[in-house]
Amino acid sequence: MGKWKDCSRLACVPALFCIYTAYLYTLATVYRPAIAENQLKGSKNAEMRFPTSLADLNQLASLLKAFKDDHPGYVFVLFCSAYVYKQCFAIPGSVFMVRAAAAVLALL
Repeated sequence: MGKWKDCSRLACVPALFCIYTAYLYTLATVYRPAIAENQLKGSKNAEMRFPTSLADLNQLASLLKAFKDDHPGYVFVLFCSAYVYKQCFAIPGSVFMVRAAAAVLALL
């Protein structure tokens, strides 16, 4: 009986991963606040994704700074959710998240 209990707990990990991924995607796309068109006109910064290089980090930081001025609570919840997601599921790249926090959330 003990083996099956452990297997059922292990089966919860993929389900939790899918649920949290859907939550983070929804938070980043559906509930994303509207930004004035002139802030992002002709800019590649309109896409939110996890940074994989310093160039990506700079683009994400500029986008989040634009959001932070009008929606500081949204930026805080989005950043915390993304950081917990990366840490819980051992996704590499948390060092970029720490640098983004220093750039964006320093004076929140």
